[in-house]
Amino acid sequence: EATEFLNNHISENPNEITLVTLGPLTNIATVIKQKPEIIDDLKQLVIMGGLVFPEKLKVRFGLKTEFNIANDGLAANIVFSQPIETTLVGLEVTTKVLFKDIHYLAIKNANTQITKYLTKHIKPWLTFNKVIGKGFNPHDPIALAYLLKESLFKSVNLGLRVNYKKRDFSKIDKKYRMRLSGMFSTKEGKISIIPDSEISEKKKVKVCTQVDEKEFLKLLLKRLIK
Repeated sequence: EATEFLNNHISENPNEITLVTLGPLTNIATVIKQKPEIIDDLKQLVIMGGLVFPEKLKVRFGLKTEFNIANDGLAANIVFSQPIETTLVGLEVTTKVLFKDIHYLAIKNANTQITKYLTKHIKPWLTFNKVIGKGFNPHDPIALAYLLKESLFKSVNLGLRVNYKKRDFSKIDKKYRMRLSGMFSTKEGKISIIPDSEISEKKKVKVCTQVDEKEFLKLLLKRLIK
């Protein structure tokens, strides 16, 4: 079970583990609720998720928030309130990077066992996203890149809380509920991250606001092709 795995490994390796989350924060929030002191043993937390400044984001289809946070807003609130070094790598930066045909071909031409596997799984993403754009956003690798080369990023420290009002999708066609859930606001409400100036300094989150797209893609290809 994921929560047991997290609990055991963090407890057995105090102040050594940096946890990078690539999905909803349900598991780590559950561990914190069960054992609040576990947070003292975690070195650092990097979260791929969130959209703090939607008004500054050029997005498709009226995107208002981000799936990982919106999928479990209560869990996000629990995690954001912890006194631990936390970095949020959200849509403000991940949507600024496009993985295009030229990057796909660079990986394909390397012709190694790992790149053959990667091209097989990258191709569908590239094909689908080219229908609505020029490439796709490599969200998860960008979060991991923060740990490899923090200098690629610019950030601000903010206190954050989550408006996790449950939304009613009953009036939306069933065909689109899965796509819309956790991603779009509706007239029934929305789930969003809200900066809160009253949150103490030790609980503030480092919110990434910019990334060097060119240098990130160079780093990504170097790591995947070598």
